[in-house]
Amino acid sequence: FMLLKKGIEGKRQEYFQQACDDERLGTSEKAVLLLLIGMRVKDDGSCPSFRKYLDSSSTMTKNALDNLEKAGYIQTGEADGSIELKFPKCTD
Repeated sequence: FMLLKKGIEGKRQEYFQQACDDERLGTSEKAVLLLLIGMRVKDDGSCPSFRKYLDSSSTMTKNALDNLEKAGYIQTGEADGSIELKFPKCTD
């Protein structure tokens, strides 16, 4: 499992504040996003503990990840199961 944070490096506070202000996101989505932001990753971007957590997690957590992707905060890689944190594109 790879967790890529390059899109938010140096802007983690701004990234999470934007998510907190986003009315499309519920408490579950914000909690999962905070977990992703705070997770430690190896130099190669791997984060094996998150995959273990997800495999035993509730439907609510999996739904939160789907909702975060729909809102543009994360992008998942179908082939490798990676998650990239990104700022959503503005639609204004």
